[in-house]
Amino acid sequence: MSSKQVADRDKSARAVVAAITQHRAAVEAAITATLSPYLERGERMPDVGFLLELVGRRVAALAGDLTAADRTHERELADDAAPRTRRDEAAATVRRIVIALRATVEGNYGDAGLQALGLWDPPSSDAHQLRLQGESLVEALLRADVVLPAPESDAIALDRRRLAARLREPLDALGAALADVTREEKEADATQLAKNAAMDAHDHGFPRLAGLLAALARAAGLDDLAARMRPSGRRAGTLAGPEEPPPSS
Repeated sequence: MSSKQVADRDKSARAVVAAITQHRAAVEAAITATLSPYLERGERMPDVGFLLELVGRRVAALAGDLTAADRTHERELADDAAPRTRRDEAAATVRRIVIALRATVEGNYGDAGLQALGLWDPPSSDAHQLRLQGESLVEALLRADVVLPAPESDAIALDRRRLAARLREPLDALGAALADVTREEKEADATQLAKNAAMDAHDHGFPRLAGLLAALARAAGLDDLAARMRPSGRRAGTLAGPEEPPPSS
């Protein structure tokens, strides 16, 4: 679904194109009647109708480019949900394992055990930092030179290799999901830049083209049409609404 900003611009562009289609002949006839008496020998009236046709094509192209860029960006944003869900699910699994292990180590090995395994700080709420903490924990669990103090109870065994293996799968899933999220963010940034460029081009061209139509309509004596085709001074890339007073002459 298009954003309101894009929808408003598209609505105004369609109004301009429709006005040209409906009033082209009248504008051309009125301007010809007004200016043709001043033609000199060998001169011909310019094709005002074709000029209006080109104005309409340009307005439609600008709006079409913006709408296409907006749709591309919306599709890209819609693709972001799945990697983020995978990231959050993997992070939640890693966090649960670390919290449980931390409680076990603290209860059976005390502060010295927490420090030895790098578990002094609780697991981070940030997925990137959590992955780094998890990788450090796996490394510490597998290192022979990381020695834990004597346990409080021999009944609670700590199978370090099994715990490291248990962490490995969700850590790998978390790393892959984080990479996917980063890629999607870069792609979304690219489509946002393309949308911004299309909107800038539209907002640069539309008021000038609509203003040209309004000026020609006014010159043709079609004041009502000229008033409807006024570019807005408040909302970029759109026509002025009925609540917007005309500029002071």
